[in-house]
Amino acid sequence: MAAKVPGRAKKKPAGAPQVIVRSAAFHFPENGISTLALTQKETPHRVFMMRERRAIGSRYIRLAGPEETPSVLATTAAEKALAKCGMDAKDLDMVVTAGCTPPDFDMWSMPAKVARNIGASNAECFGFGESACAAPFAAIRSLLPMMRDPDGPARVMMVAGCVTPGGHFFEPATIYGDGGGAIILERTTEPGMRIVRADYYTNYKWVDAFGPAAGVKKLKAEGKLEAADWTVRIKNQKEVNDLLDGTGDRGAAFVKKTLAKEGWSPKDLRWLIGDNVAAVIPMDMAAALGVPEDRILLENCTRYGHAWVVDLFVNLATILDEHPLATGERVACVGMGQGENWGVFLLEAPAEKA
Repeated sequence: MAAKVPGRAKKKPAGAPQVIVRSAAFHFPENGISTLALTQKETPHRVFMMRERRAIGSRYIRLAGPEETPSVLATTAAEKALAKCGMDAKDLDMVVTAGCTPPDFDMWSMPAKVARNIGASNAECFGFGESACAAPFAAIRSLLPMMRDPDGPARVMMVAGCVTPGGHFFEPATIYGDGGGAIILERTTEPGMRIVRADYYTNYKWVDAFGPAAGVKKLKAEGKLEAADWTVRIKNQKEVNDLLDGTGDRGAAFVKKTLAKEGWSPKDLRWLIGDNVAAVIPMDMAAALGVPEDRILLENCTRYGHAWVVDLFVNLATILDEHPLATGERVACVGMGQGENWGVFLLEAPAEKA
């Protein structure tokens, strides 16, 4: 009997079905605003320091117009994802949403609305939320075992549509923009960028550090809510400072834990992909992990800024379309949502055939 190697991941039998990222796409509104102009508009009393601009990294964000609702942004991204891989919407078994901002408010089910818009007439429709910007990681954590089951869904589209409900500038952490995304997951024996594992971690220490200002009490008292009432506001400055100071180290620790479960190490990674919240966070994680800076996907933080849960969709589409993985290359995706929730999942390009 061969000796068991500690920490080594189990290999799937040749020809066994796997879950791959078949396609990924995103859609941003045409209108945008520079981060400098935005912060001057929203906080005219305060100078947005060069140090803060560098830490956040984004130069501008996109702003949805009156007709660009969350479902419109998500539908456009979904149509792009289908077109990229030549899939018919009728072949989708599920359409699920991952969100943390309000939907259109004119219907009960945003995933069902998107499914109707694209013609996914055979799809089950439901959503994932309650995990802030980590919602797509929660979705993948739940969908992966479901899809690996032979009786589970074989083709799943995950979509997101985010329109910032209040102020866009959350000092000093990030700037929120609007956008939509779509990812198609497929169980198949064909080669593709497979999801190796997906983990999810919750640390509720800072659950009340910040959040939207709107609430039922205000609605009951005044009978309405203005856009500004939805602005993300700091509730406890000390807790926010503690949260921000240790974000990179905590993210790195969760990535390292997930890598160890699969028998991987940080040096195995071709890409470390974080959210586009602020450039400094993935850089801090990479430094803690010993991952070289040229292996961090930072370009989308500059190009598009942070669009809530849409960041993951943008970054996966960028890897598929602009930086295709070579044989056997490995990727770790990591994201954080206030709560505090962290998601980590591992991707691997097909290995060479023996």
